[in-house]
Parts: sequence; structure tokens; C-alpha cells
Amino acid sequence: MSKMEARRNAILGVLRTRPTVRASELAARFGVSGETVRRDMVEMSRSGLIDRTYGGAAVTSLAVEPGVDIRATINRGGRQRMAERAVRKIIGDGDAVIMIDAGATTTIFAQVLSGAFNASHGGILTVITNSYGVARALGTNPLIHTIMCPGDFDMEEAAVFGSETLGFLNRFRGMSAIISAGGLTTEGATDADNRACWIKRAMRARVDQLVVLADHVKFDRPLMETAMPLDDIDWLITDARPDPPLTLALRKSYVEVDVVRGPR
Repeated sequence: MSKMEARRNAILGVLRTRPTVRASELAARFGVSGETVRRDMVEMSRSGLIDRTYGGAAVTSLAVEPGVDIRATINRGGRQRMAERAVRKIIGDGDAVIMIDAGATTTIFAQVLSGAFNASHGGILTVITNSYGVARALGTNPLIHTIMCPGDFDMEEAAVFGSETLGFLNRFRGMSAIISAGGLTTEGATDADNRACWIKRAMRARVDQLVVLADHVKFDRPLMETAMPLDDIDWLITDARPDPPLTLALRKSYVEVDVVRGPR
């Protein structure tokens, strides 16, 4: 993790314990110039992570997240490495069925999967998803059979949700579900959208194992709803080691944590 990424992550940590903070205070705290902190806040605000205020910043609403296109620009390198690790660990032989939910990270996973799955795996891989981004990425590979869920379309998320989506998912069984999370706390995976939480829970109920892709920005981020407890997660693939309290909670829940570090 670069110094800039670590500092911006620390700024989010401060805002989780206090509703607002001044730029001058953050500059003194991290030993950098006020201009450096202001640049951080501009980029974090553009990404939807914080709201800028006069002379400082405030945490964004627990019930609101930026759209999937904006989220896809945050920590792209870390998410790419996570996706590559997930593909290597999860995808074995063909003739398997997996589920993938909607999200910026899962779309990157689908792009990597589409390029990696080939005839050497044997058979056809079947993917069930509620994400148009995921379906579009997988559609370029003739060896991947993509099943798109029906439902109510959401332009911001480029995905479908609702009762028809849930009913459709309940018709299938799969080996694995690969999902993203808006946040990850000692209580579990969190999300700002309760519709997305229902999709994650439905997929968890229909597969043998659940894999969560969540980068370090998601750590200790308590969004509006807990989608599922840590006990429901089998693997966490991330780009940095969580802080001790979250690490301990993951260990107690028997979650296998795979940390994919970037180039030094």
C-alpha cells in the first residue's frame, strides 16, 4: 500500500469515529501540508467516499454509495490483483456452476475470468449473475455460459434486483458465489443498498462456499445494513491485512483470508 493510499484510508478511519474533521487537523496529524490533504479530499470526494465541507470533510451517508462506474476507479490496481488471485484459486475444471453478484470488483473479476478460462479447464463454466457488467465481460468467452437474472433494472448499478431476481436465484444450485461488499466489519459484510444485501444472502443460500472480494478501503466500514455475518463467509480475498480487531473476528469465524500485496 502506498503512503497516499494509507493516508486516505486513515482519513476514512478518522471520519468513522467523528462526523466531521478539518483539513488543518488532518495535515498536522499526518505530517503533511494542507495542500496535500486538500488534494486527498478532492479525490476522495470525487470517488464518493467523503463529502467536502468548508475547510474540511464529512463522512458520506451510510445509506448512499456512488454508482458502480465511479467505484470502479477506486484502487483499480488492488482490485485487479485480487481478481487474478480469485480466478486462480476458485476456477478449476469446467462443467461447474458459480454465482457472481453486482459490483465494481466483481465486474473486474468477470473480466479476468473471461480471459483466463479456456479449453484446458475442460467443459463449460456456467455463471449466474444479476450484473449486466459481469454478463457483458463473460459474453466474450464462448466457453462460459452466462445466465442473466430477470428483475428490476438499476442504471447506477447496471444490475437487476427485486423479488423476481430472488425467486430466479432460488431455482439454482452452485459450487461458489463470488460477491463484493460495500464494507466489512467485525459484524459482517455490509452494504448501503438493502436490495443488494438480499441478493448476496440468496446466493449464499444456494452455494457450497462464499468468496468475498473486498479491498482495504472496505475495512471497518459499517454501511446501512449487514448483508451477512462473518460466519457465512468462507474466503476473503483482499489487498491488505485488516486491523487486529477485524483480523481476530475473521479468525474466530474461520474465514480464510488471502492477502494479495502489490509490487514493492
